[in-house]
Amino acid sequence: MRLLAVDMETTSLDPRNGSIVAIGWVPVENGVIMVVSACYQLVYDVQAQESVGDSGTPHTMQRVMR
Repeated sequence: MRLLAVDMETTSLDPRNGSIVAIGWVPVENGVIMVVSACYQLVYDVQAQESVGDSGTPHTMQRVMR
């Protein structure tokens, strides 16, 4: 069986009110996590001016201004 594990980080602990900051995924094939095929993508919304707030605390994430 082939599966895809997906994780998203948002700017809010309530996903209905936050924006996606990052998304990551890793395939699982026959119960084996395929770590070498894992990927992630940072998402930057130019119009979103919100910080990661308390949602970044567990992962020590923070908004980076460029």
